[in-house]
Amino acid sequence: MFGTIIAVLDGYPRSLKRTVELIFTEKEDKVSTKFRPLYVIFLFVLSAGSLVIILQFKNNLKELVDFATVLSFLISPVITIFNFRLVTGKHLAKESQASMVLKILSFAGIIFLSGFAIVFVLTRF
Repeated sequence: MFGTIIAVLDGYPRSLKRTVELIFTEKEDKVSTKFRPLYVIFLFVLSAGSLVIILQFKNNLKELVDFATVLSFLISPVITIFNFRLVTGKHLAKESQASMVLKILSFAGIIFLSGFAIVFVLTRF
């Protein structure tokens, strides 16, 4: 479990930093200087947020698991949109990109996930 925590605390901020670099940078040479402090910022935000969540649910593991499940469900449309932008953008060669049918199917999936998340929020609260 300790190794998993270390891997997540290192890997998640790195992947967030790289995602932001790929989405918001037009030229690869500006990536190394412009977004350098993002890793540390994401690391502190992840650590602080994790600590707050763990302390909030320290006496009830079931509520912690329920919270994590709902949060994962609600964040999935956002991650899907980021993934779609990355695999259809300039960072993947045109011949390696998906066909128009798969792009339409992906877009339908984004709408499906977003719709379910909206319905969930509206019926939950």
